[in-house]
Amino acid sequence: MIIASPSAQSSTSRWIIALDTGGTFTDVVAITPTGEVRRVKVPSDGSLSASVDECVAADVRMTPAAQLVFPDGFLDGWLLTALDSLGIELRATIVRQQGHSLTLSSPLALAAGCALRFTHVASTLDAPRLALHILTATALDKPLPPLEVRLSTTRGTNALLEGRGARVGVLVSAGLEGVVDIGDQTRRELFARVPAPREPIAAAVVALDERMTARGELLREANDEGVREAAAQLVRDGCDSIVVSLAHAIADPSREESISRMLNAHGLHAISAVSVAPHPRLLTRTETACVHARIEPILNAFVTDATRSAVNARAFVFTSAGALHHADRFLARDTLMSGPAGGAGAVSAIARRHGLAKVVGFDMGGTSSDVTRACDGEVALRAESRVARATVAAPSRAIDSVAAGGGSMCRVRDGVCEVGPDSAGANPGPACYGRGGPLTISDVNLLAGRFVSGFLSMALDARPARELVTQHARACGTTELALIEAFLDIANARMALAIENLCVRDGVDTEG
Repeated sequence: MIIASPSAQSSTSRWIIALDTGGTFTDVVAITPTGEVRRVKVPSDGSLSASVDECVAADVRMTPAAQLVFPDGFLDGWLLTALDSLGIELRATIVRQQGHSLTLSSPLALAAGCALRFTHVASTLDAPRLALHILTATALDKPLPPLEVRLSTTRGTNALLEGRGARVGVLVSAGLEGVVDIGDQTRRELFARVPAPREPIAAAVVALDERMTARGELLREANDEGVREAAAQLVRDGCDSIVVSLAHAIADPSREESISRMLNAHGLHAISAVSVAPHPRLLTRTETACVHARIEPILNAFVTDATRSAVNARAFVFTSAGALHHADRFLARDTLMSGPAGGAGAVSAIARRHGLAKVVGFDMGGTSSDVTRACDGEVALRAESRVARATVAAPSRAIDSVAAGGGSMCRVRDGVCEVGPDSAGANPGPACYGRGGPLTISDVNLLAGRFVSGFLSMALDARPARELVTQHARACGTTELALIEAFLDIANARMALAIENLCVRDGVDTEG
């Protein structure tokens, strides 16, 4: 996401803020009303990190991660956790925080360099709002100053991949009850002897005794009582949201829309599939509407919570196609690639600035790595994209992702080194976060000496990472250095292959 230069914004009384929340970190760049540029990076689970400089009983001197600056009293009442040399978790409440000095509720034995984690007592404190309060040096119980915030996130995508979100029920025309389960017959493992069933995108499907022709003529119409009973069955099945997706509704969407309005009038949350995805294929618009309904509460909460404590806020959401939509008018299905789309936009902007005709962009995050390609300063758009097991009919920048990020887990199974696709996420995160996490790519990069010092996003402790590498090396009968190099080779090969596939698939000569 690109924001205007400081000189262009110095005359405004608002903060101009760009915020991106991923599965591991939340990054914020802001231009203050005086034209100063500020940056903040915090874990996406709403915690904060620091390392111990000195600890004497209940008095701790710390260094916050990522060069964060806390106003005096900002951490008062927060919970501090740390692991001692034996891996035992130590806890205490912060009674008083002044600068980098902490007074704890009870004495702790913390060695210099020990990683600290701070968590707020209120579980409702979300990372974006926390980052905004730190950035503007505003106490959590005080309102944020006037601001214009531009939001991007992969929370919708992460929710789909992790099976979270609203439970969605679908009302379909009679005879099409299997449309969601059957799908397009795409199988994850094409040559598996016993194919694994696909995860359903909808929790339940109920048929309506209704049918429309391809010309939009209503052959058979379900009565209101039948519609209400079908919706009641979905509610009994535990559905939070209802998608109305009828055969040939693209020819005349009025029937779908009227059913949706009637259900909404009865206190249910219902949407018309055509209104979300006016696509000619029934399956595509049904899956798109289901994805939208499933992640809509998550995206609405994300946008609302980020700015709810601001005195006067204007909020915009960055879409998968690289456009800014006002927060009151965005559609959840347009945000699935909003985070990576910002990186793709930066790649195209840099390419134009330097007159580069062909550019490959690479963005390594905590969970995955994204690759894109810009030709003549522009990144191509896609009309459809595949997320989890669903096809989503929404414009997006052409971005390919591979499961190789900083949080990708490294393990040895039957003597074979494996990297990913599972990720340690923000909590517990990699082993070097000091939260009892697994060995990850971030850990092996740290042990290989490949981290750039000066702006570490977390307070890192190499000891638990080294212990896990030692255990894995002994298990497979190799040296620690050889194991580290093996994990890095696997991750690098996977990321390089993603770049190669992106170019070869479309017949692009990167050297021409």
